[in-house]
Amino acid sequence: IATHEFCNNAFQGSVIDNITLCAYFRGADACIGDGGGPLIRQGVASLNISDRIVGIVSSGNGCAREGFPGKYTRVSAFIDWIQDTVCSLTQTPDAEKPGYCPQQPPSGICFSGDSEIQLENRPTPIHMRDLQIGDSVLVHTATPTTPNKYERVYSFAHRQERNQAQYLRFLPSGLEASATHLIFIEGRSSPIPASQVKVGDILMNRKEAVESIQLVSRKGVFSPLTPSGKMIVNGVMVSNYVALQEDEHNLRIGSFSTPFSYHTLEHLLQVPHRVWCHWMGMEDGGVRGVDGVSVWSIGPWKVFDWVMEQHAVVIGLVGVPTLLMLLVFGLFENVLVYPVGSFVLLFCSIGYYYVRSTKNKMKTKLL
Repeated sequence: IATHEFCNNAFQGSVIDNITLCAYFRGADACIGDGGGPLIRQGVASLNISDRIVGIVSSGNGCAREGFPGKYTRVSAFIDWIQDTVCSLTQTPDAEKPGYCPQQPPSGICFSGDSEIQLENRPTPIHMRDLQIGDSVLVHTATPTTPNKYERVYSFAHRQERNQAQYLRFLPSGLEASATHLIFIEGRSSPIPASQVKVGDILMNRKEAVESIQLVSRKGVFSPLTPSGKMIVNGVMVSNYVALQEDEHNLRIGSFSTPFSYHTLEHLLQVPHRVWCHWMGMEDGGVRGVDGVSVWSIGPWKVFDWVMEQHAVVIGLVGVPTLLMLLVFGLFENVLVYPVGSFVLLFCSIGYYYVRSTKNKMKTKLL
């Protein structure tokens, strides 16, 4: 393989060295009819290095002319496209595909990269794939008495730009969400899984009925997190969170459906993450576990899956303290975010119970 300097001198600087390379050996060259053929770098069997295609015959100045190397398309410049094409066209299970092919992501924790979200001080929406931590996104649209409300994205529960995944696409809004992602619809107090949305339902904030639902495959999975746990995607009010039990929007224990919605429970579970990244202004660090899932999220999900596989007694013994802990998390966040209001509320509560206790003591003395 010739140096860039030798190649550029031979062709008077017309070589683009990031996508083109040159090869030269006196008396040998590619010629007419060889276009598209391979340039192979010979391997070394003793070192377990195999032959590799490094170039594709492109052009030259005649055939084997002295001082004129052959020009080849540099394969490494297109390696991402080659791998993506091989992975998408290989009709085999993930386990049998080449090692560089991304595995299918966990279901139900994402929006597609084609979904649109509105940023503050930007006239048009951007695609979810272009969203970054720190961007201020629309979480509530204006009313006659209140302006649009925006919040900062403090992290991603899931961010994987290369994986293919299946989504439900709702028309006419164009919203694309995985089956268990929680979506707000008119007439329901808490969001429901996307799989439960039906034709005719009115998606909250959109004010129009769903006309059709399609199953589509898209590249990229994204699940941004905001302080309120809500955002507007393709004009629809959606949750940051998912249903951890298929086709359920409230926590179900055995045959009993609890009043606790997944949106509320997962919002409380995110308190430590939210306090660290948003309220304290610390860096998220972009730490990702398997398939791009945040380590802040995958831990609670795994614990939940384990607990729900246990006997009802074990679920109760673990669930009750966990719910109490989540409530404490919520109170802690309120104190941190609204210290004055929390102090006033605490003062009023203490005063109320003091007055009530004093009245009860006086009644006891009179009797």
